[in-house]
Amino acid sequence: MLRTMRALLASGILVVSLPLPATAGDKEEMVDNPMYTAWANFKPGATATVSEHTTYSGDTNPVPDKKVITYKLLSVSPDEVVVQAVVVEQELLGTVENAPTKHT
Repeated sequence: MLRTMRALLASGILVVSLPLPATAGDKEEMVDNPMYTAWANFKPGATATVSEHTTYSGDTNPVPDKKVITYKLLSVSPDEVVVQAVVVEQELLGTVENAPTKHT
């Protein structure tokens, strides 16, 4: 049993330590950031609101989880966009608005 455990451990370490082969195209190909691509064509001040509704099953009294996320474009440059996000969550007795966060 101990030999089997040692053999499995040694083979696992060997597999993890082997480098992955790199293809030639990995170093040359760059992919655009999807967040930048989505916001780059809009003017600062543009907004988008996303409403998320999650219902958990299996409970005798399921309480739906509701979130409203409002995104606001703060600035656009050729290199980056800055987007502000505010999340409002529905709780049992009211709502909670989280502090704004900036995504660059």
